[in-house]
Amino acid sequence: MRVWPAGHHGDESAERGYIIMPAGQKCKSHPRKSAVERFMETFPAVIAEDRWALEKQQGMFDLPRRWMSRGVFLRPDRALRRAREILMGLEQAERTSEANRIAAE
Repeated sequence: MRVWPAGHHGDESAERGYIIMPAGQKCKSHPRKSAVERFMETFPAVIAEDRWALEKQQGMFDLPRRWMSRGVFLRPDRALRRAREILMGLEQAERTSEANRIAAE
């Protein structure tokens, strides 16, 4: 894969190259196929899944503002979601504690 920083396409001094998949690499789940062949077979399904997720996320903009920061979580995001809930709770407790301290003064 050849890439350039934004606005520098074609500038040889800024061009960078990356190897995504070595030529001839076999697919682990289908050893008779190359990794590239298998990628090309599954690519439409991956794009469809990504599109679904992006459409769900985009729908958040139609929700009331208070829901915006919560996001749309997928099943694999359970640990992330729980961590975010814990941090939000700690932040709320800190704000409440600070408000109580100021009211007591």
